[in-house]
Amino acid sequence: MPCNKKAAFTCAVVGALVLILAPIHQIQGSPNGAPLAACATMIPGHGVGGQQSVSPFTTDLLDGETVLMDGSVRLELRPRNGVISFKGFLVMAFDKTDESKPIGTFKQPVDGKVIDCSGGVMNAVTHTNNLDKKSVTLDWTPPKNFMGQVVFRTTYVENKLTFWVKTESKAVAVVLEIPSATTTTTMAPQTTTTTAAPVSTTPMSASTMSEPTHHHDHADHADHDHPTTTVSPSKSAASQSSSFWIGLIALSMLSSLLR
Repeated sequence: MPCNKKAAFTCAVVGALVLILAPIHQIQGSPNGAPLAACATMIPGHGVGGQQSVSPFTTDLLDGETVLMDGSVRLELRPRNGVISFKGFLVMAFDKTDESKPIGTFKQPVDGKVIDCSGGVMNAVTHTNNLDKKSVTLDWTPPKNFMGQVVFRTTYVENKLTFWVKTESKAVAVVLEIPSATTTTTMAPQTTTTTAAPVSTTPMSASTMSEPTHHHDHADHADHDHPTTTVSPSKSAASQSSSFWIGLIALSMLSSLLR
């Protein structure tokens, strides 16, 4: 509608507001979740480019890096340091050998909503508000009979001008059977102690180890050099008895003469 002179001021104000509010609306993006138009690139429509630094957010695999075929995978979207928060997100799962489109399906989360991306059904999750978040838990199920390596890519929005596109998780292996853990048992070495009878370690003297000396020879020589006469005890007692009686007889005879 053309502006006349009377409405010139009004037209100028309206035009200025349109020029100001249009980029602001573009920067604010979608507080109620990512639009379907963002499925292909996972880039928010904020009018600015994503951060090139390492993402301060992570997509963790809560049940480990292996899951059975037709099983489910639990994810947690969170900050690495547990301090900062994010306002929005968009997450999808991809076959590591074919990244052309998202695969599998997500269960409806408590904090977020499931959307249909790239011709799939319930194969992406995004936020439903722009409140600060420090943890969002999601459950994902692989396609029927699928086996292979899967990675999750998440776009995290910290604020209107700061976001990280396609932050990638560790790969999770979807397998037919989880191999049993190998248990290694280490046996303590057995120690056998043998107690031997004590053996004398005292060295034998030279005199003990030498042949017997001829002590008898020396004694024989001593006997030859110094002969010794040995009187048997019975003969000595008889001699003493004879001397006693002889003395007694002599004393009797002497007494008779003196009378």
